Amino acid sequence: MRLRLLSEVKTTWWLIFYPDRALQIVDSNYGLLQQFVEIARTKYEVGEGLQQDVLLAQLELVLSLLVLPVIYSLVLQFQERASRL
Repeated sequence: MRLRLLSEVKTTWWLIFYPDRALQIVDSNYGLLQQFVEIARTKYEVGEGLQQDVLLAQLELVLSLLVLPVIYSLVLQFQERASRL
């Protein structure tokens, strides 16, 4: 009984912690990628950077958004699972 309760507490903690932390990381990465886009754009505008650097930074920014639906799906799955515990 005690082992099962401990297992359920650990599982519930991970169900809460993981999606929240994943969203924090994505948000942080998005902010950094926005800065990279601005830096690449500024360098290109003053003749010190390449247009491909700007395009690559913009692509990375857009690709970072593709992970959000996956994380939100995991959040919903984890919430459903946690509610059943």
